This record gives sequence, C-alpha cells and structure tokens, in this order.
Amino acid sequence: MSWQKIFQESPIGIAIVDLNNKFIKVNTVFCRILEYSEAELLQKKCCEITHSDDINADHLMRYDLSTGKISNYEMVKRFITKTGKTIWTNFYVSSLTKGGVITGYVCHIRLIEAEENITVRPKVNFIDFVVDNWQWFLSATGVICSVIIGLSVFFYITKHDLKQQTDKIDRLEKIIEKLNEN
Repeated sequence: MSWQKIFQESPIGIAIVDLNNKFIKVNTVFCRILEYSEAELLQKKCCEITHSDDINADHLMRYDLSTGKISNYEMVKRFITKTGKTIWTNFYVSSLTKGGVITGYVCHIRLIEAEENITVRPKVNFIDFVVDNWQWFLSATGVICSVIIGLSVFFYITKHDLKQQTDKIDRLEKIIEKLNEN
C-alpha cells in the first residue's frame, strides 16, 4: 500500500502544512470535517480556520515542536468550518524532516462527537494542586516564571471547559497578579 493511498483513505483527517502554517496537502476526511474543498484549504493557513481561543496554545506547542523540546503534541482544538460552525477535534501534530531539518508538519484531526466528554479531568486535579500548594512553587528556584507561563497557557486553553472550577481559577489568577506586582 502506498503512502498516497494511506493518506487519502485514512479514516481521520490528515493535512501537511509548511513552516508558515499554510496547507500543502489535505485528505478527503480533513476537507469533509472542515466543510472546505481541497482547493479552498490549500489557499489557507491553519490559523485562519482555528478558533481564536486556541491559536496561542497551538503556536506555543508548535514552537516547542520546532525547537526540539517535544517530538509531537496533541490537544483538543476547535476549528471554524466553512459554514461558520465551531467544531471540536482531537488534534495531533508531528514534524516532517529532511536531513534533520524540519520542513513542515503533519496534522491529524478527529472530530469529537457531541456525546464525547471534552473536559480533561487531570487538568482539574492540577488546578487543585497548584491552588493548594502555590507556596511550594514559589520556593523552588527558577520555577516561578515557568509556572506563570505554564499556568497562563493552561488557563487560556481550559478556562472555558472548567466552569465548576472558576472560584479556584480566580484565586490562582489573583496569586499570579500578586507575583507579577513583585
């Protein structure tokens, strides 16, 4: 079976994007999920059809991928379809290399059906841990900046999914504000 046949007949959406985030190749399922034709998607960048609340998190993960900090990543990511509908997907990305140099990225998406649970329970436990143990984070050398950056990204991605945790998030944001004042 050829790579082209696997690409086209895959049961999940697959896209190849260049280093500027522009679509180079998309399969039929990718087009069907996003309601665009192949020709339309090849004129777009991935960020043009990404929900605005997910762009920064995706860029941060892509940066870590491009610098070799991570070898791939996955996230729950929202896209805006051609008809303007917001859809939720499981989004997986890995780099394409030639001679050890990153030349682009391969992206896989799978539509999350309405009945699936899109909240990620371990993240709730992480919030509880940070809120309950924030002083421990402050005592560790060099961790303060990492925690602030990590938590900022984390809150940006998950805040909308964790409505029952808003009180704890608000408390943690106040702690971060106090840290930024110092």
